[in-house]
Amino acid sequence: MIADPGWLREQVLLRGRSWPTTDRHVLATLWWFSASHHLVTPTVTTLLLTGTAASPALPDLVLHHCSDGTITGAHSTAVLGTDLDTVAAGLRAASELVIDIVSELTSHGVRPLWALAADSLADRLLLVGEATGRRAEARALAARLSAGIGAPMLLPRFIDVMTVHGRSRCFVQRVSCCLLYRVPGQQLCTTCPRRSRADRLRLLATAAGPDQEPDGWGPDAFSI
Repeated sequence: MIADPGWLREQVLLRGRSWPTTDRHVLATLWWFSASHHLVTPTVTTLLLTGTAASPALPDLVLHHCSDGTITGAHSTAVLGTDLDTVAAGLRAASELVIDIVSELTSHGVRPLWALAADSLADRLLLVGEATGRRAEARALAARLSAGIGAPMLLPRFIDVMTVHGRSRCFVQRVSCCLLYRVPGQQLCTTCPRRSRADRLRLLATAAGPDQEPDGWGPDAFSI
């Protein structure tokens, strides 16, 4: 379904049921912000945890989505393999297909959408790496896959922050903006690159509890 331009456009416009805006560019960006996380999760999670990647090919992916266009998850029905170059090529092919369709609904081309994809891949791997005690391996895999995908995919950036709870936390240093702040009643996310570096560090240090993600950039934010 996700490779069907008509279906995808309908899903993007359905997001207007949840967000009080009719700006198609904003709705498309918000949809891709969420979708880009879920589309890579089956592949990068299985690769990190087992060494064998589930297929990222769109015909092999099943999206879990609601009637308002909200995506709640995804799973793959096929196995791709262990070769990192093959996995990177598969991720690129899947991302390109969706990004090309979504970009028709936005006003700024594909690069901002690729930036969202870069942050999503890094975040998914970091989340699993943190949960399983494999942070360094997750960060290295994010860098390897991003390099294999190639431009306009950006390399992941991470930042370690000492929180007010006295614990060092690793976060993705985002290169993308989901445009949530352009929805009436919303504001910039905690880790939005539109904020100054000092502002982001201050908010991360105070907003992230010892066992939770900061508001605006965590698992609950992906279903938007």
